[in-house]
Amino acid sequence: RLEAWRETGCNAGLGCRFQLVGGSGSGVLVSETIINTRKGGIFLLDTTKFINEAIVSASPVDSPRSSGEFSFSNIGVPVVGGFVMSASIQSEGTCNKPQVQLAMRHVTCIEDAAVFMALAAAVDLSMDACLPFSKKL
Repeated sequence: RLEAWRETGCNAGLGCRFQLVGGSGSGVLVSETIINTRKGGIFLLDTTKFINEAIVSASPVDSPRSSGEFSFSNIGVPVVGGFVMSASIQSEGTCNKPQVQLAMRHVTCIEDAAVFMALAAAVDLSMDACLPFSKKL
């Protein structure tokens, strides 16, 4: 589940929170960051920074060709640690082309890479989707 919102004040930017959610609806917080809307920033997934919010009993979606790197045991701990992905997100109002870097151990097929690319695109689209209502897209 990806949540995005607009931060105001001295930390003005795009707030992003990404959770892996199991069938029961409970999830594990994977990333939470604020991306500067004027300068852009980095959306990062790194399993050494995972925060347990709740116990996840199974991986989110089982796929016949998925690498299964994000399967969780019954205590909600990631199987493989370390860097997973980063996406450079450009500032609002620019022609956005996020650059995505992936850890090879998490990508064993095109389907795995597509999931990370879709996540990066969703974060990038959130930059414009969360504009204040007074601005035109």
